[in-house]
Amino acid sequence: MKSTVFAFATLILAAVSLSSCKKDPKLAELIIGNWQSTQIIAGDADLSNVNRFDLNFQESREFDLDLRTTIAGVTQTISDSGDWQEDEGKWDVTLTYNSNGEKITYDVQNIGNSEMDVEYTQNGTRYKIKFKKM
Repeated sequence: MKSTVFAFATLILAAVSLSSCKKDPKLAELIIGNWQSTQIIAGDADLSNVNRFDLNFQESREFDLDLRTTIAGVTQTISDSGDWQEDEGKWDVTLTYNSNGEKITYDVQNIGNSEMDVEYTQNGTRYKIKFKKM
């Protein structure tokens, strides 16, 4: 009788444990939203004081990007938009720009509800960008 009660209690505990498991959010779910860069490293140079990325990933798989550059108190903004697609297996996101059809793939190093770290290579330079969700 004791073993039957123990087996039944174990079965109930296992059922409760399995039903309370929360599935991890997918990359696409985490990436949607407005992101602002907090740190930009290009090769060995820290560009955080002169450049800022404002990046908006939309549920429609479109994005808007503003790159703000401030030098000697003068700010210039370059804006572009396009489509994005994630690869859950590789943990990366590819941006395809409307202006020139260029594709840039962000290797997502870390992502949470409010922070994201990405790396990508463009014209032979490796960029590392830290973002915070706005």
